[in-house]
Amino acid sequence: MCFHAAHRIMFHNIVRKGNDMKRMRFVLPVMLAFLCVFPGGHTVSAQTELEVEKMRVGKTYPEILLGALPGADAGEYLGMADAETVVLQQIPARLVIIDVLNVFCPDCHKNIPKLNRLYNIIQNDADLKSDIRVIAIAAGNDEKQIRMFADQYGIRFPIFADPEDAVYYRLGAVGPPGLIITESAGKVRYLHEGVIKDFDGLLETIRDIHRQ
Repeated sequence: MCFHAAHRIMFHNIVRKGNDMKRMRFVLPVMLAFLCVFPGGHTVSAQTELEVEKMRVGKTYPEILLGALPGADAGEYLGMADAETVVLQQIPARLVIIDVLNVFCPDCHKNIPKLNRLYNIIQNDADLKSDIRVIAIAAGNDEKQIRMFADQYGIRFPIFADPEDAVYYRLGAVGPPGLIITESAGKVRYLHEGVIKDFDGLLETIRDIHRQ
């Protein structure tokens, strides 16, 4: 699991103040363990944890506002060029593949080349292209961070900024990294957290769900 910008700043502040190497040998592992406990990137109160309903296959989640379109290309790709804001359930597609990421998450970086490949395969398959859209939710990241991340990896699918983790928690705090496949009405058909290790298996799963 990974950490967000706020935790990175806290980590670097501790490193700068740590002159005693013996103390730092203790502090660093503790800090890294702490940063990995909260995959959403912010310190989560016990009350917040109780309020988050974990996502599961078969669950239909409530209407989720993703926010403003991340560019004109995103509007054209999603078939929502005239929309001021995007509601997940209003994306005109049979299936929506959602990548939950954070730009400071090492495992998210490992997944991106696979998601780029998945996007390209879908776009080059007439049947899949007409019915499936790929999007990402950048939990804890702002638009500037996302632009740098997208440029680094040549990402072509839309990435929605989620700086306060609002969408992240509405999606049940999956990942990052996390992958969710939903039907247009919001019913979850597939859920995976962590690094994608079996790309061919994932692609076959997507094809199976699409054929149903």
